[in-house]
Amino acid sequence: MNAWQIAYDIGINLFSDVVFVFGLLFVLWVLHRRQLLEAKRFFGLHQQNEIRVFISGHAHAETVTKKVVTALEYEAAAELKDALRHLSSRGLLPKIAKVIAGLIGQTPQFIEAVIEVSPLEHVRDLPHSGSLILVGGPLRNQLTKCVIEAGSLLKYDTTRGRFVESVDGQYREVADSNNVAVLEKMKVNGRVIILAYGTGEKDTSIAVHHLIENWKRLDKEHLDRAFGIRLSIDSIGKAKVERVITG
Repeated sequence: MNAWQIAYDIGINLFSDVVFVFGLLFVLWVLHRRQLLEAKRFFGLHQQNEIRVFISGHAHAETVTKKVVTALEYEAAAELKDALRHLSSRGLLPKIAKVIAGLIGQTPQFIEAVIEVSPLEHVRDLPHSGSLILVGGPLRNQLTKCVIEAGSLLKYDTTRGRFVESVDGQYREVADSNNVAVLEKMKVNGRVIILAYGTGEKDTSIAVHHLIENWKRLDKEHLDRAFGIRLSIDSIGKAKVERVITG
């Protein structure tokens, strides 16, 4: 075998390796992009990549903002924010996707959740024009109250002091309204609204974690349809799906 043949074989092998590596990177980029598109579809993100998360606020005259929040709700919202950010900016796959996007002339996509405190006073209209995730029930989160008053599949009825759910077009009381968590997705004027709350801070946190852990499955099961999920929480904080209602 002469030197030319050896050089030719080396060149072919190098070319094959480069094609394989770039092919693998492209496949990883496609998988990452697919995951992002699934998340954007589920959370109702179209042109924008930012979603607002409003947590319950409590009046407190001695603070600068006159508002305080509960630790469990804030921590749950922060974990949701981190999970969404992880889809697009952390780990090896997003980094590879960023490199490939740059090579093919595309702008990398990111999902950013912005945590804000719900207004303390009664509201009639929802803020902003994009999708919202509302953490906390209608007793503390005025945006949650605004949404469920307009109509929802599951809700905490503040006048009865009990959870009610839609059955054949009418609301019926849930037999056990203690240790209940609700996760509901709906559309209001074309925008996605997700509610996550429970009978207390712990149950609200569990509802948010159910969203974090199951949004991919829920996206596949319900696609673009509205749904409401009622969870019961046992004494050790384990959640069980008691009922799923579709819109």
